Amino acid sequence: MPPPALSHSIIVDGISIVVTYKRMKTITLRVRTPSADVAVSAPLRTPAAVLTAFIEQKIPWIRSHQQRILARAATHTPDLSDDGTVRVWGTRMPLTYTPGTRRSVRLLADAVVMTHPAESGVADRLALVDLLYRRLVSAALPALVEQWSAVMQVTVKKTFVQKMKTRWGSCNYRAHHIRLNSDLASYPPQCLEYVVVHELVHLLEASHNARFYALMTQFYPDWKEVRAMLRGIPED
Repeated sequence: MPPPALSHSIIVDGISIVVTYKRMKTITLRVRTPSADVAVSAPLRTPAAVLTAFIEQKIPWIRSHQQRILARAATHTPDLSDDGTVRVWGTRMPLTYTPGTRRSVRLLADAVVMTHPAESGVADRLALVDLLYRRLVSAALPALVEQWSAVMQVTVKKTFVQKMKTRWGSCNYRAHHIRLNSDLASYPPQCLEYVVVHELVHLLEASHNARFYALMTQFYPDWKEVRAMLRGIPED
């Protein structure tokens, strides 16, 4: 029998699951944040029946975690009506709109102020929220990277901020680049710090193995509690 495709999608009990085959010994499953997508990693040549049976046993766990992640995400969805709000660093801020020919967004002490043409729709307002989030994370990132790079004695050569659908951050440990999700600006500031620490630890340990989590605990002892804010899932 030929080996399975290294990555493909399957449907189990109505749930779409991305399966990736790797050189590993056991099947692992995770529900990604913030999208609640399901991903499974399996050893090469794992029989389809074995894989399906494993996933079927996990269906109640998958659905429970998806519900919690999506419920948490819903609390961070901006209300872009004329008297709406948007969450900034974990706090709901009222929105104020002013008409104008150019689109802009500003964060004041007591409100988020948007300027846009009167005919602009929700998509335009959402784009302004995304712009605000990118600015906030980009402004906060250099000091955090400088602080934690010194603590860990690692070097970061480049940072990127963008909206990401399935992860809060990523690290290219070979190039010493880290990438952060701009939506972190909607969560309390310690969430951004946690993700920065997480990605910098990858410069010391590329894999999510026992050494990685030991280093996380060494540098950031409260990482499980802060990670729970992003997952919306109580930690074991």
